Amino acid sequence: MQLLNDVSSKSPALRATFEQNLREANAYIHDAKDTVANSPDNDQAQEDLIHAYNEKAMVYEMAIGHSSH
Repeated sequence: MQLLNDVSSKSPALRATFEQNLREANAYIHDAKDTVANSPDNDQAQEDLIHAYNEKAMVYEMAIGHSSH
């Protein structure tokens, strides 16, 4: 992934952190999608899925911030 390469070229120690955060965000999204699929009328499950995508966006925003310095 180009973004992670950019981060690691400027701050090699952060790459593992961002990779781990991205894995966790993706797992959160996967679990939230499963919950919504099993309970489509569950408003909390839908909110959790939105929150999961927001978490992933935050990981990308942090990586972009570190890659541009």
